[in-house]
Amino acid sequence: VGDVQKGILVVSCAGVVEACLMWWLYSHWNGSGEFLRALYLAGSVVSIWKLCVAFRTALAGAEVLRESQEGPTADWKVSVALVLYAAAEFKFRSALRFRAAYALQAQDVLVDGIPAILVGGALLSWAIYVLIGDA
Repeated sequence: VGDVQKGILVVSCAGVVEACLMWWLYSHWNGSGEFLRALYLAGSVVSIWKLCVAFRTALAGAEVLRESQEGPTADWKVSVALVLYAAAEFKFRSALRFRAAYALQAQDVLVDGIPAILVGGALLSWAIYVLIGDA
């Protein structure tokens, strides 16, 4: 239970940091017309990290990572899935940003988004399946 509470705290704090970074970015962009890529990168990284921590917390709360019949391979599987998700989500967010700046076609953005949607959906399904099976 303690790990879940710590995970929720980390997700909450990361959400505050993400909101502050994005507010700063858009406030500066609206005021000066200059888009600060470093702020966008920092906000995106914090946001993606927050989502990975949330998935890991949900899976740890269901004791997938602690008392799995699979032993240490469960932690390895979760880590690989989270790295794939983070990479796909970052690629998708980069395509969204590129579309806003350079008029990229919507179908190109969708193609970049498909891996993030599939991996995120698989992680969400896994978390729900484990949490429902735990009840």
